[in-house]
Amino acid sequence: MSSLSRSNAADPAPDARNCAPLAPPTADDRPDEPPRRSPWADLQVRWLGALAVQDAIAENLAVSAAVAQGQAPQLLLFEPIAPVYTLGLRAQTPAGRDSLLQTLAFCRSRGVDILDVERGGLGTLHAPGQLVVFCAVPAHRTELRRIVARLLETAAQIAVPLGLEARADLERDVGLWSPRGKLASLGLWHAQGVVRHGMSLNLHVDLSLTPGLVLCGSQQTRLANLGDAPGAREMPVRELAAQFSQLALLWP
Repeated sequence: MSSLSRSNAADPAPDARNCAPLAPPTADDRPDEPPRRSPWADLQVRWLGALAVQDAIAENLAVSAAVAQGQAPQLLLFEPIAPVYTLGLRAQTPAGRDSLLQTLAFCRSRGVDILDVERGGLGTLHAPGQLVVFCAVPAHRTELRRIVARLLETAAQIAVPLGLEARADLERDVGLWSPRGKLASLGLWHAQGVVRHGMSLNLHVDLSLTPGLVLCGSQQTRLANLGDAPGAREMPVRELAAQFSQLALLWP
């Protein structure tokens, strides 16, 4: 495990429609209060390595609780060690599960775990070859759109130099898109004044998993990989995480 903060940002890094990313309002939302400081002030970025999605979620919860008590905000970066199909809150209702019966059956037939998670949106895939960025940042709910935009902007900064036509959508099909499909998906949750969960960015995900899945609420959604871009070269997810970390530490 390694970490970066703004103080050492100049050093090299050591080592899903998901699409209603905005969670329902919570009791602690105060939209009339302006933010007192940037959500990214004193930001720390940690590379957790290859990790089970369940373990990364547990770490995200623990860090978010600490941030709610005043500790510095963090971004937690990791690569899933096994494919997992996660269900957001909309997919956990009886109607939501009924709409995903074929997808859930496909997952079981391919040995893909199914996991209920506390975030907005429907179903999305986490898998090896993907960089997942979990947030634990203090923010008002009114700042969620700004956080989504910042995550997608950073993903685009990585994608465009590779020769991809990357388009960020903040309205209907939230995520980063190329003509080949969806490069990045988002699902956030806001509670106790802290935004958690985050974004997945595909580098070299096994796309043979995706035809049997409803992703981001649509059977037509297809994933695309950064690694398939004209200007891409082979790299591990760890190296992609290092690029993302360096850009994140420049956020205002």
